[in-house]
Amino acid sequence: MALFGNVGVLLTTVIYIRRHKNQIQVLQVQQVTQASEIANFARLMKFAVGIFYVYLVFLICYLPYVIGSAVFVIAGSNITLKKLHISFTTVVFLNSSLNPVIYCWKMRHIRHAVMNILRTMFRRWSHASHETLELAGNTMP
Repeated sequence: MALFGNVGVLLTTVIYIRRHKNQIQVLQVQQVTQASEIANFARLMKFAVGIFYVYLVFLICYLPYVIGSAVFVIAGSNITLKKLHISFTTVVFLNSSLNPVIYCWKMRHIRHAVMNILRTMFRRWSHASHETLELAGNTMP
């Protein structure tokens, strides 16, 4: 089972490297002459950097698991390796929690949408707690 995970991470890495290489070649071939093309290039670069951060966090989270799984298969089962395996699995699950943080950090439109949602929630909570305090104050003798 761990072998399939290792192959999957390796395959994903090769695909991302090839895709990134192709994107660089395409960008080098094109000549940016107009202001709109320059703005588009900057936006694409910013997007590529954001995706690179997501991929980097993916590798950081999955690499300990892959290495630990390989050691587990090679060295066999013992208590220390089982505990490490559980810890590495937790880090893999942590990856899913870190991706939205990266998206909010790198993508302005997502960051603004999240901030608007949080502001609305805070206003509703603040308004509801204020009303509760007023009602509690009026019912007390």
